[in-house]
Amino acid sequence: MTSLPFWPLDQRDLTTHTGPKVPRVTTSGLLRAARIVLALRDEVPCRTALLQVRVDVEVREMRTVIVYESLFGNTHKIAEAIAEGIRAQQPDAEVACVPVAEGTVALISGADLLIVGGPTHMRGMSSGMTRKMGAQGEQKKAPDVHMEPGFDGPGLRDWLAGLSQPTGSSSAAVFDTRAGARMAGGAAPGIARRLRRHGYRVLATEGYIIDDTQGPLRAGELDRARDWGASLSRQLAA
Repeated sequence: MTSLPFWPLDQRDLTTHTGPKVPRVTTSGLLRAARIVLALRDEVPCRTALLQVRVDVEVREMRTVIVYESLFGNTHKIAEAIAEGIRAQQPDAEVACVPVAEGTVALISGADLLIVGGPTHMRGMSSGMTRKMGAQGEQKKAPDVHMEPGFDGPGLRDWLAGLSQPTGSSSAAVFDTRAGARMAGGAAPGIARRLRRHGYRVLATEGYIIDDTQGPLRAGELDRARDWGASLSRQLAA
């Protein structure tokens, strides 16, 4: 049987060695690698009393990117609450929460988890027309109504059309904000469908209820979003 190459373990020299490189892994990946090494130790013949194995890895925390579209600020608040839940579950995690205009290829490239969310318009995803109609209608009712920066720019529908295939992890999750009526529909199914077409594996979808077009969010929805973010973090780390 051919022996496998191993290198002496030196805790002080984990980052300055000249041995072969292996891909970067997350914390959960490191644990799996350690189990494999322990299993191999009993299979590889050796003449020494103690086999020392060197594992060369760079441990990094999960990196999540949340991309949201928001007209009156409700979806923005949900996105921030999801980010808070992820950070609470994994304090060292890197989480970027950005509006759709800032969801660049460079930002999402290599993310361990991509979360995408937007408002529900006409039982589905918004369009340029529905955003314009919605803004004009609410501004007529209340001229000082809050509008999110960039609300009149490209939305998720355009962003998803130009999305590239994932690099690295293909894990994704989807959320929307919607009315509480039984036939209100939701934007999440359409977002999830488009992500899958681009090669993403959608882990979960969720909808959050608003009490009126402008909001506010129904009581308890922000807490529910935080819990959802924490659950996604646990699911990805498992």
